[in-house]
Amino acid sequence: MKLPNNIRSSSFLPCFVLCLAVCGPKLHAQDTGINPAEALTRFSAQSIREKLYVHTDKDYYMPGEIIWFKIYCADAFLHKPLPLSKVAYVEILDSANKAVRQEKIALHNATGNGSIYLSQQVASGHYKLRAYTRWMQNDDPHWFFEKQIAVMNLNHLPPVKPVTESNKTQITFFPEGGDLVQGMENRIAFKASNATGKGVAFKGYLLDGQDTLLHFEPEHLGMGTFPLTPEAGHRYRAFIVPENGLPFEAILPETRSVGTSLAVQPTPDGFRIHIHTNEPGNEAMRLLVHTRGITRLHTTLPLTEGKAQFQLPASVPGEGISVVTIFNGKGQPVCERLIFSYPEKELDINLSVSKPVYHTREAVELQLSTASTDSAEFSLSVYSIDSLQQPGSGNILSYLLLSSDIRGHIENPETYFAESNPDKARQMDLLLRTQGWRRFNWKTITSQKTPIYRYAPELQGHLITGTVFSGEKPASNTTVFLSAPSSLTLFRPATSDVNGNFRADVPNLFGSHHLIAQTESSSYTISIHDPFSRQFSTSTLPTMYRPLENPGTLLQQNIGMQVRNIYSGDQLNVHHLPHSGDTIPFYNRADQQYQLDKYTRFTTMEEVLREYVNLVDVRFKNKEVNLFVIDPLRKAYFENKPLNLLDGVPVFNFTKFLAFDPMKIYSVDVVAKQYVLGNTSFPGILNWRTYAPSAAYYEATPNMLQVDYEGLQLTREFYSPAYDSPDKKDSRIPDFRNVLHWAPAVKAGKNTDAKLRFYTSDLPGKYVVVAEGLSTGGTAGSGMLFFEVK
Repeated sequence: MKLPNNIRSSSFLPCFVLCLAVCGPKLHAQDTGINPAEALTRFSAQSIREKLYVHTDKDYYMPGEIIWFKIYCADAFLHKPLPLSKVAYVEILDSANKAVRQEKIALHNATGNGSIYLSQQVASGHYKLRAYTRWMQNDDPHWFFEKQIAVMNLNHLPPVKPVTESNKTQITFFPEGGDLVQGMENRIAFKASNATGKGVAFKGYLLDGQDTLLHFEPEHLGMGTFPLTPEAGHRYRAFIVPENGLPFEAILPETRSVGTSLAVQPTPDGFRIHIHTNEPGNEAMRLLVHTRGITRLHTTLPLTEGKAQFQLPASVPGEGISVVTIFNGKGQPVCERLIFSYPEKELDINLSVSKPVYHTREAVELQLSTASTDSAEFSLSVYSIDSLQQPGSGNILSYLLLSSDIRGHIENPETYFAESNPDKARQMDLLLRTQGWRRFNWKTITSQKTPIYRYAPELQGHLITGTVFSGEKPASNTTVFLSAPSSLTLFRPATSDVNGNFRADVPNLFGSHHLIAQTESSSYTISIHDPFSRQFSTSTLPTMYRPLENPGTLLQQNIGMQVRNIYSGDQLNVHHLPHSGDTIPFYNRADQQYQLDKYTRFTTMEEVLREYVNLVDVRFKNKEVNLFVIDPLRKAYFENKPLNLLDGVPVFNFTKFLAFDPMKIYSVDVVAKQYVLGNTSFPGILNWRTYAPSAAYYEATPNMLQVDYEGLQLTREFYSPAYDSPDKKDSRIPDFRNVLHWAPAVKAGKNTDAKLRFYTSDLPGKYVVVAEGLSTGGTAGSGMLFFEVK
């Protein structure tokens, strides 16, 4: 599938430029393998990858509350906003990956925002909020966006944590580069964690038979390293004594007799790379450094007695995670190591309020500014923090540069970027030593095959897909008409492929609809596909236990939720079509439009057509009615029947259509030309609109499928009262909001500041302002500010 040229060129031109700038000399004649840098460049140029990041208003909820969120869509390689997909799929999944809620969110200019209401049926527990596009479904679900949220339902409280529960610890060892090779010094990284994925403290002892070689302990969140030069025929064990838990033994990876070792040591001016191999026949090794698929360095390292060294300048790797891969003389990857380069600049966000302490129901004037020379879009949340709800873990910067490019849970990812953390670089190196890289499959990349994509990107709007059958066999080259009764004329034709599959772009399908799919012939049946992914990552959720120490906080939040729904329920349920939504019908503009109330109202459709719809001819033959539209250019009627729509739904039987009550018709549009839509052509169009579109107007037939279908989510307005007068401030209506403000589309940058105004509630305590954003140049950042309400 060919993608738009403007997207391809803007996303991948730097890939070619960087590759040409840093590629080193060709390998010696012994190397017969495929050039991995050229293969990687070719592979990257053939694919566009997206990353989604979702900023939620907070991370802790109760049933009856609303999750507010903002979606950022970025180029996975460059992290610039990528306006490719127009729809994002957002799900709330339980521990069994069962969807509690699913929403389709419209994306406009690479961003989108939405909300999810949590019903009283949502049980207490930890849930995954995940988001992806249709295009991202071509990749492994590990690369979908995921974050953990907590829900506490007082009607279904979680269990009390058992006193005797086992704090089981597990430990994994990671030889640097991938393998332990006999006689070669290697630094072994390790990570010890509990059942929830959190790092644990322990004392460890490395054993060789009955001998204790060394003692080791974690340096940061259960992670650390120790040196080992393995000997042939030896299998090493570790005896682990957790701080809380039972001692146990773990086996280190097996020692290989032949192989290659890799050591990468961070230095003040870059990285020192050491290679040692005992594989026969190698005179040189290839060194490839790439950042998210963009080649940063490709060179040959001649071997001297099986060893080579290289100083990688700090300026070569790109921002974020880079992969150092070593290829042998046959072009096979033999070692790999992740390294990290901190960005030269972040999207600095300066938040300020007029004072640190406010009274209840007092106005807060908030200012957001940034020194960025690029324009940027931000999302901002203001909420209370207490023993249950604390500022969330991770942010847009840590996600784009770190979490999104490696598998597995990362504990407190924001700490690796905190300016207040003097050991962040060392801790980052420890983290990357204990992570695997799975995004690139070198066999796929070097195969030189053009990637085949199952899922097409939604470039215009929501794609509805399905299969049409003739009997039990898929029917190819069959036109399916998809529509939903609406005043917006939601109609699209689609032609099935050789497998009977079809897809139709329905860009204005917002809200709940009665979807109708039909063929003109009665010999076909139709099924509609579920657009949500049924593939899941292997990440797990921790068990939630009842918080016994703060029952008052739970009760306060529950009362606040009930008060909001009682007194502000109507305001919280206001929905409307997004500003980006298009209300113009697919044919753009009619040649003639008739509003029937402006004419004499007739009692039959035939009279309406004959008396004042002069571009349409009504003909009878063998008691069957046919309609024909005149072509004004030829001054002759089209030979074939026009497309006849009733509120956007095709009605093929003109005889039955003329029996429709014209008093229900508001207007009719006439398109008097041959109109081409997709692979289908229509000799004129009649579009009848009723006062109240209804599925009851259409007779069910064997070739018609009717289903209730959720389109793109309508925009829900965030509501907060304004106490801008003495009467409102003295109102006796209680206000226990713990989310004071949510602004999903704040624009700033280019010497432009954003000013926001909101009011505190009746709930005293400490509040946090969290802002996240992404600039047009691909710079991400977050900011945080605290104030108090008394």
